Amino acid sequence: MNNWEADGQIVRVSISAHGSSESAAEAMRSFSSETRTLDRLPELGDGGYSWGLGGSNICFRKGDVTVWVSSGVTNLKQAIKLSQEFAKLIDAAIPAS
Repeated sequence: MNNWEADGQIVRVSISAHGSSESAAEAMRSFSSETRTLDRLPELGDGGYSWGLGGSNICFRKGDVTVWVSSGVTNLKQAIKLSQEFAKLIDAAIPAS
């Protein structure tokens, strides 16, 4: 897990490499079956989810990796915006497989 901080705003990111796209997809299916209140994010990577207060936690799969993003910002609107923006930046930075 990595943390980034700028102007007192903290973003936590964890990227897990899996042996294959199928293995990464299975990890996402397993997570989604265990977590009850998810919102689908089909436009992010190869599909993802948000959950938590206002959807401030985000995970998605891109190829053979899964990415988990959350924010340590206490203002909910800022936390949601920061997590969404950071997830989009990571999605754009990971090459398509």
